[in-house]
Amino acid sequence: MRRLLLLVLLLLSPALLAAVETALRISDREIIEGLADIKGDIKRLDAEIKAIRVELRTEIRGALRVLH
Repeated sequence: MRRLLLLVLLLLSPALLAAVETALRISDREIIEGLADIKGDIKRLDAEIKAIRVELRTEIRGALRVLH
């Protein structure tokens, strides 16, 4: 029984090793550039959110003036 189990493990081990894929190497420079892009996107989104807030406040104040 042990021999059969050992034989099965020996036959399956190459298949198990072949199933593992190596990840692509990413340089530090690529990581930093990606983070800089993300940071720029966040700043742009923050600016858009602030502009929308200003618009909403203006609309709400205008609507409140009409009601009074």
